[in-house]
Amino acid sequence: MKKIFTLFAGLLLASGSAFGQSKWTSVIKNGDLEGAADPLWSSFWCHDYRRGVEFDPESGQVYSDDDPENGQFQGFAEVVEDPANPANHCCKVIIRSEAEADEAGNKITPQGSSSLASWDCQFFIYANEPIPEGKEVRMIIKVKGEKAGKFETQAHWKPGDYNHYVMFGDQNFGTEWTSITTDAVVVSADQSKEADGKFFQSVAFNLSTTTEGNVLYFDDIDLQVRDAKDPAEFEGWFNFLRNGTLSDDHPLKASPQYTTFTGRDGSDGVDRQARIVNDPIDGQPALTVSTVCWEGTDEIPEVDEEGNPVLDEDGNPVVKEEQYWYKHTTDAETGEEKTERTTTIDDWQSQFFVTIPHSFKAGERFKVKYSVRADKPTSLDTQAHAWPGEYKQHNFIGTPDVTEEWQEFEYEGEISSDAKTATTIAFNCNKDKDEANNIYFRFEEFSVNAAEVMEDDRVLASESVIGELPAKGSKDPLVMKVDLSDALAALGVNSVSDLMEGTLKVPFVDDNEEVKWEEVQGDYYIDEKGYYTDQVGINIAYEEESTEGNVASFNVYNDNSDATKIDTKLVFGVAEDAAPAEGYARRVWNYMLDIQLLAADAYKEALGVEDVKTADKGANAIYDLSGRRVVKPAKGLYIQNSKKIFVK
Repeated sequence: MKKIFTLFAGLLLASGSAFGQSKWTSVIKNGDLEGAADPLWSSFWCHDYRRGVEFDPESGQVYSDDDPENGQFQGFAEVVEDPANPANHCCKVIIRSEAEADEAGNKITPQGSSSLASWDCQFFIYANEPIPEGKEVRMIIKVKGEKAGKFETQAHWKPGDYNHYVMFGDQNFGTEWTSITTDAVVVSADQSKEADGKFFQSVAFNLSTTTEGNVLYFDDIDLQVRDAKDPAEFEGWFNFLRNGTLSDDHPLKASPQYTTFTGRDGSDGVDRQARIVNDPIDGQPALTVSTVCWEGTDEIPEVDEEGNPVLDEDGNPVVKEEQYWYKHTTDAETGEEKTERTTTIDDWQSQFFVTIPHSFKAGERFKVKYSVRADKPTSLDTQAHAWPGEYKQHNFIGTPDVTEEWQEFEYEGEISSDAKTATTIAFNCNKDKDEANNIYFRFEEFSVNAAEVMEDDRVLASESVIGELPAKGSKDPLVMKVDLSDALAALGVNSVSDLMEGTLKVPFVDDNEEVKWEEVQGDYYIDEKGYYTDQVGINIAYEEESTEGNVASFNVYNDNSDATKIDTKLVFGVAEDAAPAEGYARRVWNYMLDIQLLAADAYKEALGVEDVKTADKGANAIYDLSGRRVVKPAKGLYIQNSKKIFVK
């Protein structure tokens, strides 16, 4: 499956707290929800719509408006048995539908809207102590719902005491347990409002992102903190735009709409991969986004409080002019096209985004070089976004004035504190609304301090594959064949040998509990957590001589492990510069292979699941019953497209 990279009450901290730590340190308790309650599940809180809860008045738990039938319950999250596994406990949160909110008469709505607010129902991770500005924090959690969906995350002080609308971004989940580990975030001044005495101690999940209601379950929850590292010394520039305007890298989100270049044409306001066209002036490739304009003006009679027409001194009706335009949308489920008449065009109705797989750090140096022109003169605003549409800072790289002729712009600066953790430049293109306009972009460089570019930042794309895990002590290996065609295409090389030679990497954990990449040749060993180890456990050996075409072969051995499932990774890389200049980071681009090794029964079962791909990919590929790809099948029983076939 292709993955796209692709992103809290307290006073002064007492000694012996979780802070002043270089390692990740947990600041919650009972994260697996199996331990003794002391006195209750105090690390987890919710505002949901349970009915008839009995609680101690001194516990702080309440029903809004003292209404147990229709009010919102505000207190400790409910701990229940997992419906799919009664031996496991988890938190359960009930999200009401918009119809239920309307019936109850206490519907929560955003300002200026009649729709149900996403924060109508919330779940909270409530840390043991406040987390100050400048600390790094990450979240680890499992979640599932009766319906698939997403939730938003915010920074709060205490549960419900809002600080900032962005914490770890939006998180997706399905109807089976989904494991989430967020990127590390440096707590900003907005997220921890220490100047106001509020700090940051709670992650709020806004759960009402659908009007239909849902039931969500949370388990294996952790919130971890450590000291943030100071910005590194400048070591030269690392340019993320390998192919400039024609870059096809997908660095950030697990959705194909968020790519290196994303466009939002104002007519429908939908973010999608930016369009590449041949510029009508010079015929060369360019990225483009289209703006919208007013389509007409209505004269609206003014009325008084009683609805009667307002008249001027001559007795004529007073009218006001109101401009309007038509927004076109398509229903994602039905495909039905709709046209909506509206009287608002924001400057950001049309936007262009440039995203890199790197999270900015305060004080980090960066540089951008691009060219732009338009069909008609206009000006652009720029912003820093966490990712496309997730605003962080205005006037990020200036306000370029655009003409009909191509102009080159170059900006160099340092990341400010309110732009840290951003990954995206946003151009607001809809400042002029009198006429529609086509705006064209070409990008040459989006560089940051090479010293700040980690291995994970250089991952262009990844894919997930499965293989069989041998039984403990098996003498013969099981062969895992992996089609690396996508890796070759992403990295721009011609053969598997170009990927493997000196650039095969595996994950290991250092003394600071950081996951890093160890470059290896030949065999490597992994432990039951999937990390590189010096101890004999699971052994994966690359067999270069058995490579056929783009398919690489690995022998999997099990010397002494009782594991039935192991998740591990391989990284294949290529050097962009054969001999990098001295003082520059080695410019290596990586492709990630997420490997899941399953015991025999689970492996065979997984072969029949539509969304799980075997280690060999490819439409119409044929496999034997052990999951090995067969190029020229002889007579017998095989698997093709998750179905059994018989070759005569």
